[in-house]
Amino acid sequence: MTIPTSLPPLTSQLLLFLYFKTFVTSSVNQGFQFSFAVKTLVLCKKSTVEERNVIDAG
Repeated sequence: MTIPTSLPPLTSQLLLFLYFKTFVTSSVNQGFQFSFAVKTLVLCKKSTVEERNVIDAG
């Protein structure tokens, strides 16, 4: 994303801030989604292992 140099300093700073804020927010959201996906995978694997153990024991 390029910021036009013809803009007043305040406007370019504001745009930069908004761009940075959006970038950080999306990064944080991706982090949460990633950790959620990992937790879900771990839970699925745990439940599958427990089911196998029950089947083996039965």
